Amino acid sequence: MYQIELADANDFVTKVTLDGDIYYLHFAWSGTMWTLDVRDSNNIDIVRGIAVRANYPLLLPYSRLLPLKGQLLVIINAKDLDITRSDFVEGRAKLVYMTAEEVEAIATSIS
Repeated sequence: MYQIELADANDFVTKVTLDGDIYYLHFAWSGTMWTLDVRDSNNIDIVRGIAVRANYPLLLPYSRLLPLKGQLLVIINAKDLDITRSDFVEGRAKLVYMTAEEVEAIATSIS
């Protein structure tokens, strides 16, 4: 599992390597919530408009569309799971990528 650093901006793209391949993650703040677009190495959209929610596997509903086997998760350090504009840069929320092996290990340990 590793953390993906996010910019202090309302709209930005960050380049990441996930499962050995380059992706571009486009984040946009709408005034009430973050959305995420996942783009391939050519900066072409694969999935658009993913609602960024805490403690939920963000890529799960799109697993048929994405070649990624792992999961992006927002881990939040609070009882209130609402994510604000500044939570990522202030350290209250973290975006992490878990490999398929890490996801499987967790699933196996709770079943």
